[in-house]
Amino acid sequence: MMIAVQSAGGIRGRHPPSTSLAAGTWAISHSDVRFCHSLAEPPIFGEIATHPDLADIRLIAEPWDAHGLFQLGQRFPGTMWMQWNAGFRETMQRCMRSEDGLVGNLMTRLYGSDDLFPDDLPFACHPSQSVNYLTSHDGFTLYDLVSYNRKNNWLNGHGNTDGAEDFSWNCGWEGDVDVPGDVLELRRRQVRNCFCLLMLANGTPMFRIGDEFLQTQGGNNNP
Repeated sequence: MMIAVQSAGGIRGRHPPSTSLAAGTWAISHSDVRFCHSLAEPPIFGEIATHPDLADIRLIAEPWDAHGLFQLGQRFPGTMWMQWNAGFRETMQRCMRSEDGLVGNLMTRLYGSDDLFPDDLPFACHPSQSVNYLTSHDGFTLYDLVSYNRKNNWLNGHGNTDGAEDFSWNCGWEGDVDVPGDVLELRRRQVRNCFCLLMLANGTPMFRIGDEFLQTQGGNNNP
């Protein structure tokens, strides 16, 4: 069983009633929760790590928020927590467009990101706690990642200012109209390479549904 900590609902995570409510109902209700506040180490994480009803549960954290708090790595006590590894995503995206100087970082990510999940802590970390991914609900689809150098969010009505930039490479042809055959083949090869790296890396792989079918959103990375 996996419970993702990433919904839009809000509770006051530093207060005991909220802590008890979240920790006591997760295993039954399968609910999602997002913690958005200024504490670097919210007490609710320690409560969750020692809660008897959650001893055999695996929890998935998206360890950042919209206000800039970034807690990837050691901030979550216990081995029940799995974390979306944004470091893996960025490194693999940059490698797939052949940026220089990334061999060492690439090997670290393939090895299990031991810089983020070391095994010498009181709560020992394991590579399986790293949720490795290249794409998710935010950003380009995997096919668009190898088809667009620039986001194409004009239809969203914000003047193409919404959505973060991805580390993408269009394989020599922008977009998906009148694409030469050799470019299409290169894009398919790049997608296979991405899946190969994802599945071979030490950790827990995650891929965006639809990427296995080369789904496109026309370059919109914030639909």
